[in-house]
Amino acid sequence: MPKNIDIDFRNFDWAWSDRESRCIEYPPELCATGAGWAMATGRMGSFLGPLGAGFLLAAGLSVGQLFWIAAVPAVIAACSVLGVGIARERVNRT
Repeated sequence: MPKNIDIDFRNFDWAWSDRESRCIEYPPELCATGAGWAMATGRMGSFLGPLGAGFLLAAGLSVGQLFWIAAVPAVIAACSVLGVGIARERVNRT
């Protein structure tokens, strides 16, 4: 049994300040609505993700197949971010 347990909230503080820094550019009511939707979407995903994974595992998929299925949206998101970055760079050049 450890004698001293340190709890680190730095990641939580960083995540909260990141949300706040994105809201500076918008009116407060729009910022509150957007932050609420973002948090609600994250909470839904944290519930539906494991639920969906459980259904897929119960349907007979292996854990490896489940990881491949989960990788598809991540690859699509990465390609989208890359595409937006390239498009922005082209717009800034002209």
